[in-house]
Formats: sequence, structure tokens, C-alpha cells
Amino acid sequence: PSTFAGCFSRFKVTRFQGEIEGKTEAVQAEWLWSIISKQSTEEEEGGGDEMKRSAIVAFVINNYPRDEREGYEHMNLTNYFVNRIPDSGLAELSNTEDLFANLLALGALCRNSENKKIAEKTMYPKLNSILSRYKTNPDVHAACFVCISNLAQDPIQNKVELWSLKNLVISSMKMFMYEPYVQEKACAVLATMSAAEDDCSALCEEIPTFINILKTHRENAIVIEECAIVLMNLCRDSTEARKELTDLNVDLMLADAIKNYITDSSLCLECCVAIYNMRIIKIREEPQDALVMAIKTHADLEGL
Repeated sequence: PSTFAGCFSRFKVTRFQGEIEGKTEAVQAEWLWSIISKQSTEEEEGGGDEMKRSAIVAFVINNYPRDEREGYEHMNLTNYFVNRIPDSGLAELSNTEDLFANLLALGALCRNSENKKIAEKTMYPKLNSILSRYKTNPDVHAACFVCISNLAQDPIQNKVELWSLKNLVISSMKMFMYEPYVQEKACAVLATMSAAEDDCSALCEEIPTFINILKTHRENAIVIEECAIVLMNLCRDSTEARKELTDLNVDLMLADAIKNYITDSSLCLECCVAIYNMRIIKIREEPQDALVMAIKTHADLEGL
């Protein structure tokens, strides 16, 4: 399971959490908009901001994790969060908890392709600015990565702007090496970026970082899977990467991951493809027993 939900312990429990628990995302989004959009007496008396904050936190907590990819289209909510998150990060938000919650709410909305079209017009420079400003805040970085990975889903309109965030993502991975929820989201961003890029061989210089992540988070299946996708795409584009990764026995590390998480079909698939892409001429003998285990365990998985 993802460690990301642990971030929510930072939030104070809000009065709304139970009210929308278990409701569909569509119902939750309409409910949130009804609170955010109305100018109530409570707001005139100074309580409106607190009500909005409580509603946003409730929406975020009830929307992570969610399995459905597409999400719910809500242009008004999307515009609200895009406008609320300014270039400087906190100019209109009273604290980092607000920034964290607003970024996550926008990230949830950006699962929907129409919402994504609105957000990606202006959000990349804002995310760049926030990542640069909050260099020591893992929660804010993880929330930015949730936004980026959802913005980066196909079709991508702004590949250049997306790829320009690469160095900030790598920097964050190194800074928060021992924070599993940051690595889950950062690796997911790089996995999406590397899949979308025609040539991601620029990531070759970060091979030691990816190996360090695999070693540090060998008990976190999500990190391993996302990291395997990055390595798979890197080997797709670079013969040098294949040789270096094989020389460093990364194919054996991924084979061990398959054995340790043999019932996880998604991890097995990505690790198998990464091992296949690492071959110089053919797959080495050592990892082959893990591949056979994966094929036998997931005989019905067409991709494998």
C-alpha cells in the first residue's frame, strides 16, 4: 500500500470528513464547489476561510488513493485552484498546510483530461517556483509531484515545460531519499516523463540515484515499480545505460524484487520489461528464474 496517506496525519481532523466519506468523486466535487462558491454570512463574519479549508481537506482525504484514472470534470473547481495557487506559492495561502491541500485537490482534479487542459496552461511555471522555494518541505514536494504526474498523462501539450522540471525532481529525490511517499510520487513523475520523451538518455547520469532508491526502498513495491519504469525507458534509449545497469547488476536487483513481490502483477510486469530492455544481446542467466516465476504466477496477464 502507498505510504502517501500518512501525510494526511498533518491535517487537523475537519468536521466534513465523515459527511462525504464513501461518496463518488462527482458528488464530492459538487459539494466542495457549493461551499467554495457561496458567499455566506459565516464568511462575512470571518469564518468562511476556515470552512473552505476544512472542506478542501475533507475532499483531499476522501480522494486519495482513488483507482479511477479519469476523474470528474469540474472546470469551476479547477480554475479556482489554479488561480488560488500563485507563482510565489504562499502569497494567497496562509500556511504550508493550505498549500499542500490545494495542490492535492488540484492533483485529484487533473486526473480528468478536461480539467488537465485548463491547469497545464499555467501550472508548470507555478510548480517550478514552488519546488524551488520550498526546498526542505517534503509534503509540498510530494503534492507538487501528484499534480505533475497527473498533468503529464497523455496527451501532453507542454513536453518542454514538463521536461524542464527534471532537475528539480531529481534534486528532490536526493534531498528526501528516505521519505518513501516523496519517492513514490517523484519516481511516478519521472516514469511518466521518460515514457513521453522521445529520448530520455539525459537521465543516464542519475543511474547511481536510481540504484540508491532501489536499495533504500526495497520494501516499497510502489517505489520499485515506478523506478523500474524509469530504467525500462532509459534502456530503451541508451546502449550505455544498458551496459552500466548490467555491470552494476541492476537486473539482479529487479529479479529479487520480482521474487519478493511475486503476487504483485503490475510490479512483476514492469520489472520483467526493464530486465528485458537491459539485455546487451540476450537476457543473462541469473535473473531468468525470476522471469519464469513471474510468467507461471501471472499466466493470464497478457502484457507479461
